[in-house]
Amino acid sequence: METEEGRQALKNAMAASAPAASPSSSRTAHASASTTATTRSTRPRDAAFTADIIAIEGANGITPFVTYPDAGLECSMAAMALLPRGREIIADMIRCPSSQDIYIVRFPNSSTDYHITPAKMESYQMKDKALWATLIHGAARENPAQSLEQGLSMLTGHPAEKIIANNTTQPALAAFIGDAIKKQHPIVCLSTDDVPKPVLVEEFAGYTITGFDAGTGMVTLRNPHAGNSRRFRLEDDPEHKKYEQMNDGYFKIHISLFPKYFKEVARSPI
Repeated sequence: METEEGRQALKNAMAASAPAASPSSSRTAHASASTTATTRSTRPRDAAFTADIIAIEGANGITPFVTYPDAGLECSMAAMALLPRGREIIADMIRCPSSQDIYIVRFPNSSTDYHITPAKMESYQMKDKALWATLIHGAARENPAQSLEQGLSMLTGHPAEKIIANNTTQPALAAFIGDAIKKQHPIVCLSTDDVPKPVLVEEFAGYTITGFDAGTGMVTLRNPHAGNSRRFRLEDDPEHKKYEQMNDGYFKIHISLFPKYFKEVARSPI
């Protein structure tokens, strides 16, 4: 559930960002009833959200669904929501040109519009903490990503570059990650199918890479499940030089351990 503060902040932000005469200024409730259709047309102008509205819940507005697992999509959604330019792109994806809570989602550099109605969201049994995330989830169900890089590319509108972590050198891996972080480009990774012991990550799960310290070699990652993530610890590392569990799904892992636990890394310009 959203917090009361989050709901009120969203309501205020929507009211402030929409024209006074626009009937869409008060649409802050979650979708709850009808159908999704696809059409091809010019991009509509009626923005349903702004980057500031996306920032209210941010990555925490995304709910990972066990029923419909999509590692590539949800960690990429989080990556976009954590970046200023990413939030602008998310806001630009979603329009609401009518007065009947029918939203249109168009992914970047795509000509396909996904018409999302409340009933379609209800039929999918998908309801994120943030409405914008629910709408993206709904559109993605009509065009599911088949891989880590496809999920990222769908959201950025640019081809994603992928490397295999255990098939490259440590300096090359560090450069691949560090360059994306420096440029504020979204970067995500997929854990291995069979996680080795000691277990430090979930198996075959998507994670968002949020930071890299070249001095210490520590990579910072975020589990899409955030505060509901399982916590881990490396028993023989009391000073946290190799692994550090933090709060809200964040943790740090040393670049030397990274290829043992993660098999794919994908990044994309925005």
